[in-house]
Amino acid sequence: MATEALPRPAACNRIATAQCHDRPVIPEDQARAPIDASSPLIAGAREAFETALRRGDARAAGEAYSIDAILLAPGAEVLNGRPAIEAFWRTGLETGVLDVKLEVIAVQQQGDAAVEVGRYALHVSPDDGAAIVDRGRYLIVHRFEQDGRWRRAAEMFGPDEADPGMPR
Repeated sequence: MATEALPRPAACNRIATAQCHDRPVIPEDQARAPIDASSPLIAGAREAFETALRRGDARAAGEAYSIDAILLAPGAEVLNGRPAIEAFWRTGLETGVLDVKLEVIAVQQQGDAAVEVGRYALHVSPDDGAAIVDRGRYLIVHRFEQDGRWRRAAEMFGPDEADPGMPR
């Protein structure tokens, strides 16, 4: 894990930095605006991620994540950092991921962090099999970053039904 250039108070962590001295400054109108599923603040980032996967662009999909993001995907080791997450999506695209649809259940914002909960439908068409749609739930922690964008700081997703080929 990379060390950070600026020390943070002990109470801070890399996901939720609302009390840290190095947090980004959220424009006042955004900090006070209620966030909901249709909010352009988070919706734009979500739509860019969906579009990137639909286009087969792993680099653009990786841009949806903070440089130090964490991804917890089913059947995979914990992925740390944008390069590892980009590689994960590149492998997915190479093995048949065609599209993802994200249905938001709720979004809650607290300062420079927002939590999104929803359902996903991941459309996959592997070369050696029939097309499938993996449906499940997800949890994303978004963080407002220095460049004025909301990015995924942490994400976890999992299927609604267990894969019978996976050990329990």
